[in-house]
This record gives sequence, structure tokens and C-alpha cells, in this order.
Amino acid sequence: ITQSESTSYFGGELSDLISAPKNSIVHSVATIDTNSCELLHDVSEPFLHLLYAFRHDGGDIKYKINSKDIKIGKVKPKFPDEDWPCESYPDSFPMKPLECWGVIHSTEDEIYELFHQDIDLNEPNKIIAVIPPSEHFGVSLWGEDGDAEMVHCIFEYDITSNTIETSNQCG
Repeated sequence: ITQSESTSYFGGELSDLISAPKNSIVHSVATIDTNSCELLHDVSEPFLHLLYAFRHDGGDIKYKINSKDIKIGKVKPKFPDEDWPCESYPDSFPMKPLECWGVIHSTEDEIYELFHQDIDLNEPNKIIAVIPPSEHFGVSLWGEDGDAEMVHCIFEYDITSNTIETSNQCG
């Protein structure tokens, strides 16, 4: 696993918490302080770390979070691709602080419009985060072609098992 030296969270170095399969490259996309948002009051962990395997074509990972460590159980495909999603793709991202500005109340139809493909939003013990590419991140998530296609990273957090599964949806 490769993590930036500056990849940190409020309690220390994020890279010190992560255990992952050998040869995998996992990027830290965001860390959410669960105390900063009233909608996350059911989350038992103080931080939700959103990790994604961009260098693995598909980027599917499943990992378990607790306050002492993050265990990545699987990375698919198993090995990273040197030129995926584009040539000279970084092994880590610059740190950008995020904060919760408030809760936006939306209809179910408005929420479904955030997704390019179908997703089950009716599971009461699941929190879903959608991260689209943005020039404000200071780095391209998918390279020029993927960003133009508005490929979204999907993070599905299961509150009962403290696990996160990732996927992506193409526009």
C-alpha cells in the first residue's frame, strides 16, 4: 500500500492504521469526522476513511474500519496497473480539508439523480457516499478521459458491520 506522508487524520498518520494485501495501491479520498454531521450520529467510529483503489482497474475493495486499524480484505483486480487510469497516475493525493456545511433535504428522485446507474437506497443500515471528479481536488481522479465521463466513486458503509465496499459508476 502506498500512502502519502501527508495523509493524516485527526488522530495521527492514516497509513499507520491500514493493512492491505501485498502490492496493492489504495488512495485516501476523504476522511469524515462523524461528529461533524448530525446525520452520522449512528456511526460508532469517530472517522470514516474513504479509501479507493484507483490504480486497480475497477477499484473494488472491501474493508473494515475501527478506531485502531483499517483492514482491507480484498482488492480487485489483485495487482495495480502501471498506466491505469492514466499514465503517471499518482500513488497518493494531496490533503484537502472537508467540512460538513449542513444537511440538505432531498426527495428520493433527487437523490437517484446523483447516480448514473441503479443503486439500492432502501437499506436502513447503510450510508452511501458519492465522490464525483472535481477540479477542486487538485488532482484528477480518473485522468482526462475518465473525469470527462464523470466517473463517480461510490462508497457503501454498513453501519452494523463497520465495513465499506467501493465501486464506480460511469456517466
